[in-house]
Amino acid sequence: MKKIISFLAVTMAAATVGINAFAATTNTSKIDDRIARIQQQQQKIEQSEQKNQTKISNDTSKLPQLNSFKQALMQDRINVLNNQDKNLQIMDENKTLRLSIENAVKAIKESGSALPKDTLAALKADNQQISSIWADISATKGQIQAINEQNKTAVKNKDDATLEANFQKLYSIQSLRNQKLAQINGILQQMNSLLSANKGSSSASSSTAY
Repeated sequence: MKKIISFLAVTMAAATVGINAFAATTNTSKIDDRIARIQQQQQKIEQSEQKNQTKISNDTSKLPQLNSFKQALMQDRINVLNNQDKNLQIMDENKTLRLSIENAVKAIKESGSALPKDTLAALKADNQQISSIWADISATKGQIQAINEQNKTAVKNKDDATLEANFQKLYSIQSLRNQKLAQINGILQQMNSLLSANKGSSSASSSTAY
């Protein structure tokens, strides 16, 4: 659980678009660096998805061999992994959207075009909104860690009631994170649309400039 949370924090930390990338220069080396970094992050996400699926399959195969207490505990853990997988899938989409944005920014810079002020303002507002949503996601990190610590004691004591209540809390937090991550992707899609429109305008202007 902790590894997934930390991984999400690292991969989402660069979720916003660098507005400074639109400075008056055609140098795209920093954009290329960001593209390479995002591609590496996406690869790690996909590897994590595969590991999760393997663990879910292995844990599911063990269920019939366990007593009722351990079966219930294992099923809850499988549910948590399934929820994590859903969030990783959204993160995978997030990286695809980020790559599209970075490539659009690169194309606009290489064309020597400048984005309209209202477009830059809209992108900046989108960035701020993403940062705010990510802060909400990050705030759940401590909550999950606290629940995990409580669960360790509950498992030792075979405290079914506490475990059930705690796992319901975990599911709720994971659902919230899922909604927030999807919300961020929606904003990234808007940013992509804005940049695609300006990229098209830039290409049209360049083709008729002569």
